[in-house]
Amino acid sequence: MATITEICACPRCKCEVTHHASGAVKKGGLYYCGKQCAEGHQNYPGCGHTDCVCYALPGDDAGKPSAERVSGHG
Repeated sequence: MATITEICACPRCKCEVTHHASGAVKKGGLYYCGKQCAEGHQNYPGCGHTDCVCYALPGDDAGKPSAERVSGHG
């Protein structure tokens, strides 16, 4: 089986995700580095991985779904 690695599907995350690795989450056909990113950061600020600050920037609205995930705007 070939190892497939890609960037986390979270729009602001820069983590690499290896398919079938422990901790990787597949949701809606997309791969995420962990449950924080897969759940749209509704309950968790940031993904918790070293050097990644997705949804955990100073002054950020951590814990709120990103505009890319919210429908009905417009």
